Amino acid sequence: MRKLPAFFYNDSYKHGILLAFVIPLLSAIPIFPLLNGVKAMGWIDPQMSYSKYLLLCCIPNFIAFRQYVKVLQMEKTSKAIFIVSLVEVALLIILSNRSIF
Repeated sequence: MRKLPAFFYNDSYKHGILLAFVIPLLSAIPIFPLLNGVKAMGWIDPQMSYSKYLLLCCIPNFIAFRQYVKVLQMEKTSKAIFIVSLVEVALLIILSNRSIF
């Protein structure tokens, strides 16, 4: 019996690219309110740029990558998730170091 909807059992590069962009957006929903609460308590520097917080939103991509490689054994989707995730992380690191965003 499948535990996930049929949408997640598609092995294609387009599906992996879509997941690699959607997963960080969905993970930002709980992460940013938690970070704002931690900022209000004074545990985090309030002047830290948002791109450093966005790096936390990319972590679930690597969890999804592992699931597609090990559990579901879908190579095309996992490759697309991994490559797009690396590009996202590299761009966010560049943006956080330049203090643009």
